[in-house]
Amino acid sequence: MGDMWNAPGDDTPRGPSALPGGDPQALSDPMSATNAVIADVKDNLVPYLLCGLSFVTVFTLVTSACVAVPFVGILPGVIAEDELLLALGSVFGFVAYMLMLLAAIVIVYPLMAASTLRGIDQQLRGGPRLGLMSPVNDMFSGAGRVVALYALGTLLTLVGMLFFYVPGLIVAVLMMFAMPMVVLEGAGPIEAMKRGWGHMLEHPSWHLPVWLLMFIGSAAMQLTIVGILFVYPVMLAYHLVAYRIAFGDPGPGGGVTV
Repeated sequence: MGDMWNAPGDDTPRGPSALPGGDPQALSDPMSATNAVIADVKDNLVPYLLCGLSFVTVFTLVTSACVAVPFVGILPGVIAEDELLLALGSVFGFVAYMLMLLAAIVIVYPLMAASTLRGIDQQLRGGPRLGLMSPVNDMFSGAGRVVALYALGTLLTLVGMLFFYVPGLIVAVLMMFAMPMVVLEGAGPIEAMKRGWGHMLEHPSWHLPVWLLMFIGSAAMQLTIVGILFVYPVMLAYHLVAYRIAFGDPGPGGGVTV
């Protein structure tokens, strides 16, 4: 079913985008993924912006809630002018803040990203275009695998950053390919990372520039709200296209089971 908040003209019949999939020639060109994504963004600028607007809305709401919780925690102590109640409220507010932040990082955003990846996959196949509801239309398909992947990836990245950053950066590269495998193929998190690692060892000259472009995009996304609005959906498309180039096209649905 299409997104009721899609851009005008979404019901117009379209052919699938011409994307390389498991093409050895594409693996010899580090810009192949970038060029394919640029072409798709040019054809679907409004759908990408609508999808990004959804991420900005959720990001703003979650951030506002996280910031508000500590103040709500201390409010009873302030009103009652009770130091013990104020101290307990501060602890409660901090713990609640950390739990909400962790839930957003490991659960909410990954599930929205997974839903968006499925939407981008359909769009690239000539199906319904992205829309405002794309990040939430299909959030819960394979939710356990997606959350497990992000929890594992976040843990490994944090641990890796303690060892001169390099291991953490490697995990970030593996996550780039693991996410589409888990979402579209139904692969397990460890299996997906192993396959990404093996491909990276076989084609390092392709992976390095692809990762550098991803890193630049990720940095731009973190700088401004505008970055989240536009860059994040495009980054997910970049992940998907790079995955297709590296591992081939799994086909519609990829045989995923919920």
